[in-house]
Amino acid sequence: MKKFDVEITETLQRKVSVEAASQEDAERMVTQAWNNQDYVLDSGDFTGVNFKTVGEYELAETRTMDVLLVQPNAYPKKISVGTELEDLQAMVGGDIEVTYPFENEVAIILNESGKINGLPMNRAIYTEDGDMLHYRERFHVDAVTAAKDLQELGVNYTQEQLDQIKRAEEQRLRQRRMEREAKERERLAELYEECDDRFAFIAGYTDGGTPYGVMWEEVGIDPRLPFEEKVKFYHMQMLP
Repeated sequence: MKKFDVEITETLQRKVSVEAASQEDAERMVTQAWNNQDYVLDSGDFTGVNFKTVGEYELAETRTMDVLLVQPNAYPKKISVGTELEDLQAMVGGDIEVTYPFENEVAIILNESGKINGLPMNRAIYTEDGDMLHYRERFHVDAVTAAKDLQELGVNYTQEQLDQIKRAEEQRLRQRRMEREAKERERLAELYEECDDRFAFIAGYTDGGTPYGVMWEEVGIDPRLPFEEKVKFYHMQMLP
């Protein structure tokens, strides 16, 4: 199926007689009279019509997808919606946000400003820590602060849940600190691999195992500085 733009041109024609000194004067007089609406052509002056195609387009296929509509205080129901951005915005009543909270490829499409605009609270998805999913990421707070904020919004937590959230947040922070320290150790090991306290760059070793290469003085770094500082200064020089 295609879409066509067809131009319709109707022709209205009337002959009038005027007295004038020349053809130019006659046409000028008639033009002025027409501009003054002395001559108004109507259906009685119709002489013909012409139809001309001026555009041809391929119609985009209307695509839909089956979704589970979950509205506040209502049972979920299966519906079909269009796949265009405007279709999804109409479904949530505003700009959309898409999130993938599950391990399988299931997307949740929601109103991006629903919380700010005071829309009714819908279902919540909780993490293993017991706090609402994405609340921490959206507002950049830790789990304990998120729980306190959500309590003010009307979310009820038992003391056991609050204690669990606190323990989980402390464990998460410890884990993050350990990961940062491990990465720092790896980074420093890479920096120190080709240098020592005398050489900024060890090019090789003699048969007797003595290193040789570029010394710290040769790269403009004071060899009396602490080893870690010398390494950092040297690699800063190497950066583009």
